Formats: sequence, C-alpha cells, structure tokens
Amino acid sequence: MKILLIGNFAPPYEEESLHNLSLYNRLTDEGHKCKVINISPNSSIVDGFIDNTSYVAFILMVIQHGFGKDAIHFFTKGYTRPGLMKMVTAVFLARLMLTRHFITIHPELFSVFGQLRSKMGGQMLLHLSFSLSSKVICGDRHTYDVASIHYKNKNKFALIPSFVLLPAEINEKENMNLEKIKGKKRTIVLSNVRYPSFIFDILDALMDKKLLSDTGVVLAFSEKLSSKLEHVIKEEGREAADNIIFVDFADHRMLSLFYASADLIMRPQSCDGVTLFDCLAVNARMPAASKEQIIFPVSLSIVKEGEISDTTSYLVKDLLERDEDSQVGIDSNREPETEDLYQKIVEIYAAK
Repeated sequence: MKILLIGNFAPPYEEESLHNLSLYNRLTDEGHKCKVINISPNSSIVDGFIDNTSYVAFILMVIQHGFGKDAIHFFTKGYTRPGLMKMVTAVFLARLMLTRHFITIHPELFSVFGQLRSKMGGQMLLHLSFSLSSKVICGDRHTYDVASIHYKNKNKFALIPSFVLLPAEINEKENMNLEKIKGKKRTIVLSNVRYPSFIFDILDALMDKKLLSDTGVVLAFSEKLSSKLEHVIKEEGREAADNIIFVDFADHRMLSLFYASADLIMRPQSCDGVTLFDCLAVNARMPAASKEQIIFPVSLSIVKEGEISDTTSYLVKDLLERDEDSQVGIDSNREPETEDLYQKIVEIYAAK
C-alpha cells in the first residue's frame, strides 16, 4: 500500500512519537511505501521526512503527497488548536482526492479537553473531521467514549490501545545499556525532562531524600545535555549517582527498550510535539510489555498546586515500591497485550 502518515515524528521522543515512528518502521519493513509529514515544531531527524513550516505549506504538502495514496493517516492527541485545524484540513483534502483517511487519537489530553471544546468551534470541527474520515482509532476506552460523543455513528470508531513496537533485534550497545538496569529492584524512566521544570524538581526531591536506593533512573532530557549539568545531577544525587543512566532524547530504539523495562514512566504533558504545562503538570504511566510491543494501561496526571515536589516524590516512591498486596487492582490491568495491534491497523487500512 501507499500511505501518507501525518503527525509528530520528531524528537524528543515519547509515547506519541514512538508509536508513530515504530508504526512507520514496521510498515516500511513489510514493503509498504510510506511518506511522512511531521507536524511537530521540532525538526525530524529521519531522512525523507518532511517538516511542516506553515499552515499554507501544510495544505500544499498534503495535496502533493496525498495524491495516489491508498490511505492518509493523521495522528494526534487532539488538544492544540493548530493540530485540530491540520486534522480537519487533511481529512477534507483526502475526501476531495477520493483517498481513504484515518485518524488516531492518542490518550492523555483529548479525553479531558475534547468534551470541553466550544460548541460553535472545536466541537463542530471534530464532528466534521469524524464524519469525513474512514475510521477514527482511539487509544483507550475513555478517549473512545469522549470521541463518540462528537459523532454518534459508532461504526466510525475503533478501540486499539496505543502501543510502541519494539526492535526485533537488540544490538551490542543497546544490550550493554540494558545491562545497567539489570539487578535493580525497579526502574523509573524520566523522559523529555527540562531544567528547570516540575519533573526535574521531583527528581531532585527523590535524590535529596534518598528515595532512589536500588532504583535504576533513566534520564532523557528534551535537548542536548551539557556535561556541566550532568555533573551537577550526579553530585546532588550522591548515592543515587551510580543508578542514573543518561539516554539521548533522539535515540528512539533505546528509549523504547527502556520503556519496556520500566516500572514507571514520567514526563511532561505534551501534544503534537509541543510540551505543555512544563512547570505545572507531569504524566505518570505504568507500562505493560510483551516481547514485541508496549502498551500503557495505567496512567496518572499530577497537577502542581503550591510546593508539592516533596509530596509527589513520596507518591512516586510508593508507586515504585508497592508490595504484592497493594498491587491487586493495579497490576491486574497491566497484563501485556497479546493481540497483534499493528496487524489490526493494517486490516483497517485494507478494509473497504
């Protein structure tokens, strides 16, 4: 098939962009011809990906690369206004070009804010997008429930958990990095970290109160990390310094592997490559991994009110160190997904 993929395909990588990129990689590995338009304000680093510079340029790109395609697929968390406008534009142009169009709504923000959009603006645009699309893929049940409010035809919607496909083979360097967290009782991944920020304050509190004993900490900053800042982190951490592993924010393979090994993942809120509420909120997720994919069945948004970094650090500690009794009701929802989620998307592409 010939497919145009539109969404966040740029570093710093996290679940949204890792899903998009891993889906692209699997499609191309299986012989499908894919073109990618990256709508993130950050530049993509993959050869052949097209970066969007303006709304007018986006329209021209969709027309140029959408013609002759079997499908156009738009990925979003459905929160930012520019992202919503591009989604409506893409589905409208796809209908004019007689090309089947698909939307994936990643969980996190749409399930909260999707139902709060203005009735004369945002909700009408959502209804138009859903009515013109061939299928709307929702990343969790709550997102599915909210999305279906805006368009009553349930046949338009599919519920497929958001996933990240893992590399089929692990090279020697990646295996060496994974060895660093083996033997640890638990692992926490902090991704897209900025300095200063709320998530950095949480890390600082965890280290200051010595709450990271026997915990592997994987730290991915949102930009190139200076050696000076790395030294400061290790000095502040003292006993925890040996447990901190720094990973390149653009190394999607290594990040995916660390995600699969993590007990807890924390990062700022984001949408379409835009970091939101950097000093106000963080997202915490517990992943469930099989040999081929990761899903994220349990998540929590923490919104800062006052100085709560210390309180949050103890909450993180409790999440990491929960005993077997406290896991009941949490881990029961964290079973690895055995169904081939990638194949479900391919089947949706192929269905007439």
